Amino acid sequence: MPLPVAMMDPLSLEPAAMRILTTLALAMFLLAMAPAHAAPDGGYALQMPGAFHGGEPVALHGEAWLALVVDGQGARLEEVVLSVLPVHDPLVDAVGEQSGFEVGADGVEALAFLRGPDLVAGPVRLDLPEPVGMVPGLKLWLDPQHTAILGLECSVFDGVPGSGSCFVGMSDDMQSITLAEVPATVTSGGTLLLGDDGRVEVLFAGDLNGDGATDLLIDVSMHYNLVRPVLFLTQPDGNHISPVQVAEYESVGC
Repeated sequence: MPLPVAMMDPLSLEPAAMRILTTLALAMFLLAMAPAHAAPDGGYALQMPGAFHGGEPVALHGEAWLALVVDGQGARLEEVVLSVLPVHDPLVDAVGEQSGFEVGADGVEALAFLRGPDLVAGPVRLDLPEPVGMVPGLKLWLDPQHTAILGLECSVFDGVPGSGSCFVGMSDDMQSITLAEVPATVTSGGTLLLGDDGRVEVLFAGDLNGDGATDLLIDVSMHYNLVRPVLFLTQPDGNHISPVQVAEYESVGC
């Protein structure tokens, strides 16, 4: 008979088993700590599509949201009614239990679901044709005029292996603004790891609210099994960029 997890010697476990136990522990912690989410009322909100653990969805079944759709025709915000239905959670549920939720909208393949006071249905400007994974040194021109750049820069690491930080930044010819900081390490083999094998991926760049500035949806994850997309709206401010984080969403993989 297998020993209970609490009695296992971590040093005797294979790396794959350790990853499973780490994921399970992280999921159980977030489930225990997460409060029951109320439906967003005013302000901005972000809900990702897909299957989630109980306590993770911020949307309620039957609510009206805007689906951010990116396809061969470009990008648009489309009015939808969300379906948030109970499903079996393979990570924590026993046979027959349904503590998880499936979030989506019939007939719509959405990149994300959004709500906000200045977001309306209709076409939106798309600055990146597809998601882009950020690596140190990569520079992305974000707007048609090539006035704003997004990049990932890392601090100087003291030796190999070593630890430091990487910064997601947006800049123009006048200023630079840090959007997010991610802890990073360099392995003995010289490989750079963001957090616990995390990632920084630009999911969307374009003008969501029609003010001419580039808005961003970036997955800033510090863990290989954690998804954390963050929504930034960039308000025109004279000759300066002024991105502001208005919403984020966090979930653990199944």
